[in-house]
Amino acid sequence: MVIPPIYVAVAGALPALFAMWYFDRLDRKRPEPAGLRRMVALFGGLSVIPTLIFDGVLTGGMGDHAPAQSSYGGALFTSFVVAALVEETMKVAVVYAVAWDRKNYDERLDAVVYGARAGLGFALVENIFYLLGQVELKGLIVTWILRAVLAVPGHALWTTIACAGATRKRFDKRGLGLFGGWALAIFLHGTYDAALFVGQPLALDGKENIAYALLAVPVAVMVASWWIVRRYARTALALDDEDAARRLGGLAAAPAAAPAHPPAGYPPPGYAYPPPAYGYPPHAPHGYPPGYPWGGGWPRQYYYPPPQQPGPVASAPPPGTPGTPGKPPGES
Repeated sequence: MVIPPIYVAVAGALPALFAMWYFDRLDRKRPEPAGLRRMVALFGGLSVIPTLIFDGVLTGGMGDHAPAQSSYGGALFTSFVVAALVEETMKVAVVYAVAWDRKNYDERLDAVVYGARAGLGFALVENIFYLLGQVELKGLIVTWILRAVLAVPGHALWTTIACAGATRKRFDKRGLGLFGGWALAIFLHGTYDAALFVGQPLALDGKENIAYALLAVPVAVMVASWWIVRRYARTALALDDEDAARRLGGLAAAPAAAPAHPPAGYPPPGYAYPPPAYGYPPHAPHGYPPGYPWGGGWPRQYYYPPPQQPGPVASAPPPGTPGTPGKPPGES
């Protein structure tokens, strides 16, 4: 059965497109410009071209000194140098060239958005090439499944890890930094590939059992990569929320308990002190409006400014809002 190449290309693009949607959702509070996200993904895909050129120059320049692919040395060289080193360098270069100096790169979580976009743009093109190289339907299906759950998200995760190191150092003067994150991404990517590529020399040596056992390594690498990125994303989002809360009117961190007596001028008309329905600070089931960046401050549209940092009085919310005069929601 012959599948038209256009169908194969569309199928190859779907995993990367879905992953782009997923990583964009992590930044849904304050999303990055769609045009810039698309540009990073586009140049990530185009980075396949210089990657192929560098790979050709690298292997061709070594001539007869290049290790054979069927040897252990050749498998490791291909995994860590030809694949991991060159590819991660190209993808990080895309983020640096296209997004790093833009004014929109203003939060720690942007490392996840743009790193994933660059990695997935690369993975989209690479995935199509891999699928077009399959001559049998069974091989096409197996390759699509394995790459959709492993290799495609792997490119997003490894580039994100490299960008996260640089971004955390940029904002907080701590973390792995550019070269530390880049080195960790190369290590994870290279380890993933090496576990697969050494299968050939192991089979030639009659050690198929070891080759099969090593198939668990890519899964372990993916689990570790997901854990690193999710941990960074949670930390980045919390710190970005704090910064956003302070930018919205200079909100200060909330003290452990509301002062017993508010200063002169507080609360404004129509407000209780402290707001009874929300508590201080807010607790479930009320909390803040969806998407509001709670970082220790009070949302201006629901609270007057913290007593220790007076500011302009917020306008009273509409009747029926918890903690304000008016009929509660649901009453006619």
